[in-house]
Amino acid sequence: MSYELKDGQASLFVNDYHKSGDNKPTHKGKLNLGGTLYEIAAWEKPGKDGKQPWLSLQVKPAQQA
Repeated sequence: MSYELKDGQASLFVNDYHKSGDNKPTHKGKLNLGGTLYEIAAWEKPGKDGKQPWLSLQVKPAQQA
């Protein structure tokens, strides 16, 4: 039995295929919003002036298999 996201929930995981210096997201996941599944990509960005790192996000409709 696979995990099913409830409406309004998302899961985000570390992207094992990310390598330092490439443009691949550092994190990837899924979002269920209104019964529609979306793909989430996140890139960890360094904080400026010693501040905390932050995540830049991209959300797009999931591709149908």
